[in-house]
Amino acid sequence: MIILAVTVIGVITGLVIIFAFSQRFRISLLNFLARLEARVYGLKVKKQCLDELDIYYLDSGDSGAHKPVIVMVHGFTATKELWARFAKHLTKDFRIIAPDLAGHGQTEYNPNFDYGIPAQCERLRKLLDDLNIEQVHITGNSMGGFIAANFAKMYPSKVLSVGLQDPAGVTTPQQSEMEIMLTQGRNPFEVHNKTEFNQFYKMTTVKQNILPPFLLQVMGEIYIQRREEFMNIFSDFYNKDLLDNCLAEIIVPTQLQWGNKDQLINVSGVEAWRAGIPSIDAKVWPAVGHMPYVEIPTESANYYKEFLLDIAKQ
Repeated sequence: MIILAVTVIGVITGLVIIFAFSQRFRISLLNFLARLEARVYGLKVKKQCLDELDIYYLDSGDSGAHKPVIVMVHGFTATKELWARFAKHLTKDFRIIAPDLAGHGQTEYNPNFDYGIPAQCERLRKLLDDLNIEQVHITGNSMGGFIAANFAKMYPSKVLSVGLQDPAGVTTPQQSEMEIMLTQGRNPFEVHNKTEFNQFYKMTTVKQNILPPFLLQVMGEIYIQRREEFMNIFSDFYNKDLLDNCLAEIIVPTQLQWGNKDQLINVSGVEAWRAGIPSIDAKVWPAVGHMPYVEIPTESANYYKEFLLDIAKQ
């Protein structure tokens, strides 16, 4: 017993030391824990080889029966694993596909790639075609919402419905805190140090205890490490290919969820989307920030599920 106890203490001590001094280990641990949680909810990491890159995605599978497919598209600098706690409420009735977009998560970043919204939509179409998926419900947050809406415009025959959470892509009547910062020459996504990351993180959520401090530390290190890459991606899509004048081209049932405390994209955007899609099902969540699917995954998922089930009854 003494030998076993000493061995366990030695292993734990070694891991603590490695965690403290190895950034690579810390990032690997964060990714492992995120993918482990997704796996617990029945979402497995898979890879599909497209023309220019290998795209990684979470897939809940069909469990032996054909189910409608929901494609979940993450936002800028986010990853597929952020959908896990939202997706777990939907896997009984739907097959979930949640990709890492080009330049995000496990999917390759290449400075020569096009990270504009139409290009990301085209990659998504290729992924679905390669997986032999003909039609989908598509939902997305922030940049992912921009992609989801634009995908429905580009490929209307492939889309059954659109779900949007605090989406980019449309000019909001009121500026957000982020937009004000951008006019002053400061991009909150451009993180140089721990202080700047903490300031950025506080802008994304109202609930600050979603992740433990040691994981937030690792997230900050990723943002600092990938700063130039993220800024290259940002420059390719931000304020480009906007949907202001073509929302009427989205002809499928559309739902909109928005946190009223969003500091990245102002909640007044609800007005713009309602003006462009009068039939839109819009919900504003009180005391919620930029990512309802992360902050209130159960409530957000249940509201989205009701929307999808109503469509199925029609």
